[in-house]
This record gives sequence, C-alpha cells and structure tokens, in this order.
Amino acid sequence: MAEYDDFLLFLKAKEICVENLKSMQSSLIQCADDKQVDMEDSLYQRTIVELDGAPAMESWEELEQLIDQSKILERDIDAWLSYHDLTSYSLAWPTKSS
Repeated sequence: MAEYDDFLLFLKAKEICVENLKSMQSSLIQCADDKQVDMEDSLYQRTIVELDGAPAMESWEELEQLIDQSKILERDIDAWLSYHDLTSYSLAWPTKSS
C-alpha cells in the first residue's frame, strides 16, 4: 500500500511541475503581449524543453532534477519580468516528502 501511495504522490508532484511550467510559459507570453516587449526566446524555449521532458519522468530522482532545473528557470523568468518592471511570482514546487 505504501508503494501505491508513493506512486500517487509522484504522479501528483509531476502534475504540479507541469502546471508550474505552463504557468511560467503563459506569463512570458502574456507579458510580452500586454507590455509589447520582446519575449526572450531562450526562456520560452527552455519552458518547452522542460514541458516536453516532464511526461517521460519515471522516478523521483528524474523529477527532482526537473524541479531543480525549473527553479533556475523560474529565477531567470523572474529576473526578466523585473527588468521590464513587471511583477514576478513565486511558485510552490513539490518535494518527495510532501
């Protein structure tokens, strides 16, 4: 039963990661459209790469690596938003223990 619970926790964590990545991607698009600033393509492309890889995650170790990379991406997007005088945000990322 504990193994089943751990698997459900893993699936929920993966779902949260995908939602966070989509949120970051949407923020880039919306801010570029609303403020008429050039979207930094490298940030957008990084969100695509992370989103494409998320469904293939099969272990906590892989997911934790994705989370670490996504947190770095989130910081970079926050810096881009701040540079354009836009509000940044903070996302809650899952952990294996939660």
